[in-house]
Amino acid sequence: MNEREKLDARLLISDDLAVLQRERRRHFAPALALVIIALTVLVLLLGIRPDMFDQPWWQLTLQGVVWVQCLLILPAIGLGLLFPGRGVKLVVALAAVVTTFFAAVGLPGPFPGFSALLEHAFGRGVGCISFVFAAGAGLLLIGHFSGAFAQRRRREAVLWITAGITMAVVDAITWHCPASDPLHTLSTHIGTALVVLAFASATAALAHTRRLRASEQS
Repeated sequence: MNEREKLDARLLISDDLAVLQRERRRHFAPALALVIIALTVLVLLLGIRPDMFDQPWWQLTLQGVVWVQCLLILPAIGLGLLFPGRGVKLVVALAAVVTTFFAAVGLPGPFPGFSALLEHAFGRGVGCISFVFAAGAGLLLIGHFSGAFAQRRRREAVLWITAGITMAVVDAITWHCPASDPLHTLSTHIGTALVVLAFASATAALAHTRRLRASEQS
């Protein structure tokens, strides 16, 4: 293959990638708008915590960072709008975990123990658990019907999207629930969100597998 043929091949590949990127953006933009609307309506209907702006400035800042991560960065990686290297992906994943934890919990005290967590979660956290499950289910449905889980062949891609869903749910309940003690936050907010993450990932992986099988048979 001469230099001209190589150049033509690169141009064709570049054109194909540009078309694919436009198609993915067409899926991403309306789904993002719908998620923002759904979360805004949910929080406004159920109410924002009365001490919202009494939280430490750094915690409010982290909550804003979490919104950017869960609504833009993680879904963009999952959909193939961003292509960071493996090292950058690791940094993004670690940053997502750290920022979500401290945005929700703040500066935690001593760990209360698993028995105390379970007692608190099933005793006084029913309302927050219901909130997290309802919000997670709503965002999962948006992701499913928007086709977000079927945009890429790599199965790991759906994990970025479901992680974004989980982070959004945690941030939403943090803005709604005024109970900021670590025991409550760990057992009901984060604990329930981890259950949502497991269920959403399994559901998204199933949708992804079905899409691959359908494309292979067609």
